[in-house]
Amino acid sequence: MAGLAGETTGGPTGHTTSLGDVPFEPERHRGSWVAVDRDDERVVAEAPSLEQLQADLAASADQPVLIRRIPTDDDPIFVGLG
Repeated sequence: MAGLAGETTGGPTGHTTSLGDVPFEPERHRGSWVAVDRDDERVVAEAPSLEQLQADLAASADQPVLIRRIPTDDDPIFVGLG
């Protein structure tokens, strides 16, 4: 269960990072995908890709989470489609 509460395996370098008791602060997770607990908004896991985050969450106990990608300062902002 790499990347879940209590473990750190590298973060933005290509591995998942667990931040089990860290409050959700978007600026700390720029460029990463994060799983946030629905109840108390604590970060459950962080990974550089959605696929890695989903794999790590699938290996863990069921826990209701919200998955979010936190953009970097250089990511384009899309406003409207028409």
